[in-house]
Amino acid sequence: MIKSGISKLSFNPKDINKDILKQSKRFVSEVMKDVKKVAEQETPVDTGQARRGWQRKKQGVLNKVEHIPYLEDGHSKQAPSGIGIPVIKEINRRYKKGKYDE
Repeated sequence: MIKSGISKLSFNPKDINKDILKQSKRFVSEVMKDVKKVAEQETPVDTGQARRGWQRKKQGVLNKVEHIPYLEDGHSKQAPSGIGIPVIKEINRRYKKGKYDE
């Protein structure tokens, strides 16, 4: 919720912009934290290397493990739909339930 920059007597766009930026960073951080967690849960386990490979970076959540593209393409009986689609569905479910509301 935007808390600064507006009062009965004033309207300060700079304060509102700061508040919007702060709230959007919080939202993105919460979503990316959940994306990593859900991706780990959805990643099939043989040796555990792929599951341990998930990392949060500035540009998002990524996994540089060599065989991740094969898992994403559904080459595992444990994750025939890959990893990305189930992650997106779960994040959307959480969003619709209001998890990321203030």
